[in-house]
Order: sequence, then structure tokens, then C-alpha cells
Amino acid sequence: MKRTILLILALALVLPLVCAAAGSVAYLGNPMNGMSRAVVNIVSSPLEVPHAILQDVNHYSIVGLGTGPVKGSVYGVSRFLAGTADLLTIGILSDEYAPYHAFCLEPAFLQRDVCGPAPIPPRQARPVAPPVVTPDVPAPPRLPAILVEIVDLEDPLITGEETTYKISVQNQGTKEDRNVAVTVKFPKELNPLSADGSSPGTIKDTVVTFKPYAALASKETLTYTIKAKAAQVGDGRIKLSVKSDFLTTPVVEEESTHVY
Repeated sequence: MKRTILLILALALVLPLVCAAAGSVAYLGNPMNGMSRAVVNIVSSPLEVPHAILQDVNHYSIVGLGTGPVKGSVYGVSRFLAGTADLLTIGILSDEYAPYHAFCLEPAFLQRDVCGPAPIPPRQARPVAPPVVTPDVPAPPRLPAILVEIVDLEDPLITGEETTYKISVQNQGTKEDRNVAVTVKFPKELNPLSADGSSPGTIKDTVVTFKPYAALASKETLTYTIKAKAAQVGDGRIKLSVKSDFLTTPVVEEESTHVY
């Protein structure tokens, strides 16, 4: 046992000297770091026994009370010898080649690995989600949209009385419409008297025709007024018809006026 201890001490003393004598600058370190390392090793060497006991009891339960002191004693002696070697070499060896690392030791309050610090695992690259490709959505087509309305201001009527009809034609779409033509057909119960509005109107028998409006812009509204007289008793149905370059099939709106 005595020979073994002397052999370990001799190796701890001779190995640093041999490394330094090899002449490689890479083996040399900061003496202040080396001397500080020596003090830490020597002072903390007694802590290895309780540290090893706590570790083994944590890992092996009651068995650790037997293995911990043995392991702690070996680590403590090794740490003490490593610190002594640093003192004798005046701390000239770098951390990489000093006995501190040759014995694979770290301070008792740090995690010990089998031989030196555990390698730092490479950082795993986070998966990058593929870019979201939004399909090209075609813009909605620009189209006109015609809304028509007709209302009578007086209803019902006595034969011989007059009423006024208000007509509106609005382009609710996003594109102008051209040649917007408005036609109103009156029944036998009512006779048209006059017609006026956004474009001039003409009366022929019971039909009122307004001159086609050249270009009805988006959101623009046309207004027309027709005066009519009650001719005979009955439920008169006035039919409004609107067509244009876009409206190849006319839009028809109906208004009822009762005559008694």
C-alpha cells in the first residue's frame, strides 16, 4: 500500500515536468490559474468523502454507505496529489494538460463525469415550416349592377284625380353601364300626362319612353317623374322596364294603383 502511494506521488510529480520539458508551448498555461487550481484541489480534497457518500446513497441507497467512503478517499487523495503537483510546478501547465484533468477531477460542488467534462451536444436545428403559398385569387370582375324602383305618391285615386310616379335607376356595380333605356307602360285605368327626368321622355298612347342614358357610372342614380290621371275604376298595374348594353334581358318592376 505504501509503495502504491509513493508510485502515484512520483507519477504526479514527474508527469508535469516531462510534459513541460517537451518544449511545446501548447502545454504551458497561466501560472496564476495553475496556482489557484492547486489551492482549490488541496483545500477541497477532504470534501470528496462526504460528496461521494451522498452520491452513492442517492444512487445505490444503503449500499452507498459502504462504497461512498472508499470512492471518496480515492478521489480525495487524487485531488490532493494533483494540487501538490501544481504547487511543485508553480502552476505552469495549462488546464488541458495539468494533473487536475489527468485525474479527471472537478471541484466537489460540480457534476463529475467519467473523464473530463461531458461533451456539449450539438444544437438541434429547429425544423423550419415551409412557406405558406397562397394561390393567386383572381380579382372579381368589374360589372354593372342595376337596381330599379317605382312608387306612386298618391294611392288610391278617384276617377279624374292625378298622381305622380317616382322612378329611380341606380348602378350599384363597379363598372359603368351604357345606353340605359327606361320604358313605362300604363294600364287602361291610368293615362300618362307628362314625363321628365335624367333624360327626356316622350308619351305615345299609354307608353312613356325615356331617351337612353349614354353612360351610367358606378354608384350613379337616375331619377324620373311621370304624372298620370285616373281614367276608370280598377286595379291599375304600371310596368317599368329597364334595359342596357349589359342588361340584354330587361329588368321589370311593377307598381299597383287602385282607382275607385
